[in-house]
Amino acid sequence: MFPASGNNQRFSNSVIYKTPEFNGVSADVAYGFGEQNGSSTGRQLSASLMYSNGPLNARLAYLNHNNDTSTGSVITERGIGHNTLLAVNYDFQVAKAYFMFGQNKGLNSSPLPSATAYTTAAVAASTDNRNYLVGASVLSALPAT
Repeated sequence: MFPASGNNQRFSNSVIYKTPEFNGVSADVAYGFGEQNGSSTGRQLSASLMYSNGPLNARLAYLNHNNDTSTGSVITERGIGHNTLLAVNYDFQVAKAYFMFGQNKGLNSSPLPSATAYTTAAVAASTDNRNYLVGASVLSALPAT
């Protein structure tokens, strides 16, 4: 649910630390240095906290990405994009329930694959939106043969 296009498509030149799991709890943090030496252009910071124990799995994740661009030594400030995601699933054994909430703010926080990806007329990508997902998967027992 995080952006998958634009200036911050991947974590190049990054350092990632993941904690050991303790009683089902773990965390990680990542810092992407960006592509321009001595500039904040393209820098990214991400962190997440995860809980997984028995039938419950939950993760809270945050991404902060710098949208500045540079041409030679000229830097054009374009602001910061922020993405926050909470995802939870619970396994009831006969069914598994899913819930997700995402909040995106700032430039490139929710880019479209292309301006005409879903319409015939070009539209601008949102810079402030919320996403929700609720779902379930149900196991069915097959008759014995």
